[in-house]
Amino acid sequence: MRIIHFCFGLDRDYAEKNFSMVHYIAIKSAIMVNKPQSCIMHCQFEPEGKWWDKCKGWLSVNKIIFPEKVQGKSFIHT
Repeated sequence: MRIIHFCFGLDRDYAEKNFSMVHYIAIKSAIMVNKPQSCIMHCQFEPEGKWWDKCKGWLSVNKIIFPEKVQGKSFIHT
């Protein structure tokens, strides 16, 4: 089965402010070129905005909890 996985919205500020036309085009083109059976968006915070609204019907949203640390080392959000 051909599945495309996307990751977005691991930080609340990024998910709320930055889902743009570029993200929309990247998702749309990946779907058009690869013709997957399904697409999954993995996110802790679901994106918002008009570009997200246009493409979220093409995706299954998989809510995740992003870990604070991996092997004792913290992630740095920049």
